[in-house]
Amino acid sequence: MWHERSGYDDDPLAFTIRMTVNSNTPTSRTVKEMINRNVPDLSLVMQKLKDDMVNSNSSRRTTYKDINPDLLVHRIYTVKHAVNDIHRVSFTQFRVSGHSLACETGKWNKRNRGRLETEERQV
Repeated sequence: MWHERSGYDDDPLAFTIRMTVNSNTPTSRTVKEMINRNVPDLSLVMQKLKDDMVNSNSSRRTTYKDINPDLLVHRIYTVKHAVNDIHRVSFTQFRVSGHSLACETGKWNKRNRGRLETEERQV
C-alpha cells in the first residue's frame, strides 16, 4: 500500500505514514521496518510489539500489562459498535495511561524558557 501511495502529495494516508516515519518513536521504527522488509504478515509485527511490551519495565507499560495481561486487542476496536468517537478516544487514553499534562506532552512552559528538562517537568 505504501509503495502505491508514497508518490502522492495529497493523499492523507501517505502524509500520515511520512509523518510517522520521520518521527523518532518505536512506531516509526516498526513502520520503517515494515516498509523496508515488505512484511507480508502483520502477525509477525504484532508478536514483535507484544514481545517488546512484555520485556519493557516502563511504568506505563507495566500498568497496561496489569489492565490487559494477555495483551489482547479490545472488542471496541474490532467489532462495529455505536460508540461515539469522543468516548472511544477517552477509552483509549485511559487504557494507555495517556494524558495531556506537561510531564507527558513536554509542552512549552509559560516563562518563555523553551522546553523544560524532564526533571523539571516531573516536579
